[in-house]
Amino acid sequence: MENTNFIKEQILKLVDSDFSGEITTEDFDGVSVKFDGKNAIIGYSGASRFARGVFLLAQNYKKGAFEITQKPNFDLLAYMMDVSRNGVYTVASIKKCLVNMAALGYTHLSLYMEDVYELEGYPHFGYMRGRYTKKELKEINDFAESVGIGILPVIQTLGHMTQYLQWGEAGAIKDTAQCLLVDEPKTYEFLEKLIKTMRECFPKATEISLSLDEAHDLGTGRFMDKHGYEPRNSIFTRHAARLFEICKKYGFAPLMDGDMFYRNASKSHNYYDKDVVITPDMAAGIPSDMKICYWDYYHLDEADYDYFIEGHRRLGHPLFLIGAIWTWEGFVEDTLFTYKTSVPFLRSAIKNGEREFKVSMFGDWGNECNYMHSLGSLPIFSEYCYRGLDCTDEDIFSVSEFLTKMPYQHKFEIGRIHCDTHDDSKFSSKNIYGDIFYNFVNTPHNYEKVLGEVTRAEEKTAEYMALNDLHYDYYKLCHYIARVTRQKIQLIHNVRPAYKNGDKEYLKQVVTTLLPELLKDMDIFIDEFKKDWLRDKKPQGIEIVLLRLAAAREQAKLRLEQLTAYLDGTLETIMELDEPLLEDTERNWEFRTFSASVWKI
Repeated sequence: MENTNFIKEQILKLVDSDFSGEITTEDFDGVSVKFDGKNAIIGYSGASRFARGVFLLAQNYKKGAFEITQKPNFDLLAYMMDVSRNGVYTVASIKKCLVNMAALGYTHLSLYMEDVYELEGYPHFGYMRGRYTKKELKEINDFAESVGIGILPVIQTLGHMTQYLQWGEAGAIKDTAQCLLVDEPKTYEFLEKLIKTMRECFPKATEISLSLDEAHDLGTGRFMDKHGYEPRNSIFTRHAARLFEICKKYGFAPLMDGDMFYRNASKSHNYYDKDVVITPDMAAGIPSDMKICYWDYYHLDEADYDYFIEGHRRLGHPLFLIGAIWTWEGFVEDTLFTYKTSVPFLRSAIKNGEREFKVSMFGDWGNECNYMHSLGSLPIFSEYCYRGLDCTDEDIFSVSEFLTKMPYQHKFEIGRIHCDTHDDSKFSSKNIYGDIFYNFVNTPHNYEKVLGEVTRAEEKTAEYMALNDLHYDYYKLCHYIARVTRQKIQLIHNVRPAYKNGDKEYLKQVVTTLLPELLKDMDIFIDEFKKDWLRDKKPQGIEIVLLRLAAAREQAKLRLEQLTAYLDGTLETIMELDEPLLEDTERNWEFRTFSASVWKI
């Protein structure tokens, strides 16, 4: 029996509601709320839907008597937190997420865990990475259950294992730097231990995601040395079938990602290759009841999602859809691109009759963005789930604002930090980390456009800070992210031409004002970033981002010293600025200043 009193208290506290009327309940296939002006009747199926009923009551009761009836378009609506890219969120933070999820009617939480959990017999698994103890995972499980949320664990069982495979302890099960060695008995001892641990920590979980995604170099390392060449797909399907049996032993129904079927058949190894013809024999050997996940966070047109839903269906397995909130492109969510990609995917899912949907927040590149500030985007998915194709932008915005007390327009304005340059990922971070002597960042872009976008974000966040509300600290962090980004955009764009043209007046301004101001603002930004991280995440992992930021700061300090020496005649020439820039429109620019070992976490 659900603890409806506890759930009611959690939801009313979350939204700071003073509702004091009586709530009675009834069975209903979905969510219904009947309010007579004083007391309410909430109909529901599943405790999280009761929580949504309380949320809807709190949102609307001050308007007078009303009745709301909602039938969910998804039987399962999950939220996944990536906790494997440096940022391991505290148990307290996850509990906060769970209450927000329950308020919106989500049914499941997924924690994406590559190696960040305790694994008996494997001491280097998650070593120094802030891994969760079994006790912590059980505490998360118990709290989730108390607010009506199920757990759908997500682990890695093939690729994405770089963090563990770097250790000598893992040598026997290592194929490549990121891939496990298929057909090796010790590999399956290890994998069974992973699955058994998930069962111990999440005793009521019915499903588990094995991921199996992006195993790009499968079979090309020690596997090839031992067995010779074998087509990737045959190695892949054999491995997946063996995992299915291990899951069955522990009472899990397994899910797997669908990208490798496309990648193995694509000449460009591209997931979204429309030249690939999907046929059921591609999944031959994998039990037919193993669900296949179609993940997609990239397309802007509903027709593209229709196309790939149909393609995945041709594999002959039940389908599970995964969208995302764009939290992995820098220090703030790319709110605009989240909206542009999520709405057409949701509409396609509903139109095509798919009943299971998960939204993910990933932390690639080090988890610079704090998910706790993106909970206001969860209503995109919940409102389409419960309102269907009639859902409007206003429905989403009003629910988001009531949940977080932040107007959705503020989220869009903060998202301008990305300058709507999604074809050039991590644009803001590239500027923050970029060197003002090397114009590798702004060259492909309309300078006035990107400067205008980030300047507006800087100005708007200053306005929001002046509100001095509960989001003050976040607005301050965003203000300095925008401010530093704007300063770097200007310096990267202007310093080299000024040097080439002999404009020493501008360079003097750079030395006396602009660079000292940048260094001061970077100090504030770094302090605010540390405070924000340590409030919501374990400390392990922050050092990676701090190393980058400290390097960027020292880099700017060096440029100040060089320009000062140049202006006073101590330095005759600046070698970096003497070397001409070359045009390369095909270049996929990554972070020029940082080695892959530091950057790609």
